[in-house]
Amino acid sequence: MAELTVESFELEEFLIFAGVTDAGEIVDEETCLKLFKPYADVRPLGSFNAPLPKVTQIEEQLVKEKLHFVEEKNGRYFDEEVAKLDRWADDLKFGLEQEIRDLDKQIKALRRTSTTAISLADKLAAQKAQRNVETQRNRKRRELYEAQDAIDARRNELIENIERQLKQTHRLKSLFTIRWTVV
Repeated sequence: MAELTVESFELEEFLIFAGVTDAGEIVDEETCLKLFKPYADVRPLGSFNAPLPKVTQIEEQLVKEKLHFVEEKNGRYFDEEVAKLDRWADDLKFGLEQEIRDLDKQIKALRRTSTTAISLADKLAAQKAQRNVETQRNRKRRELYEAQDAIDARRNELIENIERQLKQTHRLKSLFTIRWTVV
């Protein structure tokens, strides 16, 4: 039995159960795990002639499977984070763009009011109102560009974090080797 520690997005640990019979037949991981459950009489063994290279091969295969599992899980995590970021970005952009469109409509209405106004005071009031709304629209445009920059920065940060975490490391530490005799 060995312990596999994988460091990537998070620290994960797995127990690796690898077994082989004296005849060289592979014992699957589930069966190895079941061998720990029954009551056993423990006695010291003299020489241990188990085919250890075969056990090592089995461990290596199980480690590959666990690492593949971790990689798939990390891939799903990445996809979820990118999807969340995209939804957030879309919502933010849509809201700001909608506000800008509304302000554009107000500006058009104020232009019409200014053009159709009869008195100079009414024309002047409409022009001032138009200028105020244009100032708001310009501020919203800047907010939109700043939001897009923030979205790009957040996406870059996410990608950099994932790049660092993709350099996953793992350690395999042999805990013990047991030989069973089933009677």
